[in-house]
Order: sequence, then structure tokens, then C-alpha cells
Amino acid sequence: MYKISTACPGKCILSGEHAIVYGHPAITMALDVHTRVYGEYTHVGPQETVRIKFISEEKLPDMALPSDQFIEAMVPLVEKKMPAEVVHQGIKGVFAPELEMISLAFAFTLKHFNKYANCFSSRDFVTALAEHSAIVTIEAPIPQEAGLGSSASYFGALILNFYAAMRKILVDRVLSNSTGPYPDLPDPQNKQDIETRLEEMFIDMERVIHGQTTGVDVKTVLRGGMLAITKEGVSKLITGQTADVDILL
Repeated sequence: MYKISTACPGKCILSGEHAIVYGHPAITMALDVHTRVYGEYTHVGPQETVRIKFISEEKLPDMALPSDQFIEAMVPLVEKKMPAEVVHQGIKGVFAPELEMISLAFAFTLKHFNKYANCFSSRDFVTALAEHSAIVTIEAPIPQEAGLGSSASYFGALILNFYAAMRKILVDRVLSNSTGPYPDLPDPQNKQDIETRLEEMFIDMERVIHGQTTGVDVKTVLRGGMLAITKEGVSKLITGQTADVDILL
């Protein structure tokens, strides 16, 4: 069993909330309130139904899909480099409508692995995922539509949890007997990898949800602290609350 705990803070924009849209600087700060996701992923071997149980205040339904349907739906997402919008559309039929935001996080996490697909069999990877059951508990205290980065925090914690689990399953069950090439996968417990190599996945998803995006929310919830954000890059002014990943084996 893999037990994975992830958290992402909320955010506020101290200065430049509208100016950043036009390429001007903004100053943002991560808040000491987090979306937290706790995942328990258990290897159960071949099963008839792939099931993810969700526990949250929203009373979300479980995801349950016959294993063969799950595999056939997911393999193309790993094998093919699809536009983000196509991935989103392709995943909708797999999860219940109430799970659309979670399905989006799951799909974008899975899509991230297609850049490494030359290093392993996509079908072997997805089949390994289908041999796991999961219980995912979500704590989301940040008010929605309040300008506090609730969606970035929510997706951030979910994606980091899904990514850490998928990476563990890939390494432990698909690549364990491989002689190479071994993919240089970002490490979700490495803060620098979260801030750089995984950030593109979050930005890609934000574009699907919000259309054009400055990436301010994503940069703030992943990097934490107080930031100066310009079109040239990001500077950390003060360290503080950050995204966090713990993996217990």
C-alpha cells in the first residue's frame, strides 16, 4: 500500500491583480489554509472493476469502471500527445459528472506521462494502475469564487497526489525489471521539481478551465511564500507556505 498526503495553500494577490493580465508585475502571497488530499493506493491484482472511493464534505460518488473499459480509455492518453482539450473530452465518460474536476486532474496527470512513453509500454502502465484500488480523502476549506485560489489549490493537491501514486506504480511495477531507458521522472518530493518541471502540467489544465491564464494562482500555490511575478519570471520575496508531498510506504 502507498499512503500519500499532499497539500496546496490558497493565495491572495497583494498588488497588481488586474495589471498582471496586461503583462505588468504582481505581488502574491500563499495563505496558511490548504486543500489536503490523502490517498491510499493498494495493489489488489487483476480485478473486474477499477474503483476509486472519494471521501469529502461534498459526498462525491465513487469512480467504478470495468477494468477493460478503464484500460482502453486510458491507454491512448499515455500513448498519444493530445491537446489538453481533447484529453478533457476523452476522460468525461469515465467518471460521473459530479467528478468532472477530479477526472480532469486525473487525466492531466496521466497525460503528463506520455512524454516518457518511449521508456515503457503504455498498456503495461495503465494495466498496473488498473490493478490498484484507491481511497482518496479530500479536505477543501478554501471558499470558492473568493479570489483565494481555491481551484488552483484543489487541483494542485489532487494532481500531486495522483502523480506521486502513478510514479510509484510505474517505478515499482512496470520499470522494476527494466534495463532501460529509464525515464527522468520529476520527483514530487523535490520542491524544485514541483516548481519547474511539474508546473507546466498545472498551467496546461488551467488553460482548459479558465481559457487564457496568467498562471499567477498556479505559481503561487506551488511555490508558496510571497512572490513577485512578472512576464520575465518569478522571484521569491519571502519564504512561507508551500505545496507539500509526503509518501509513506
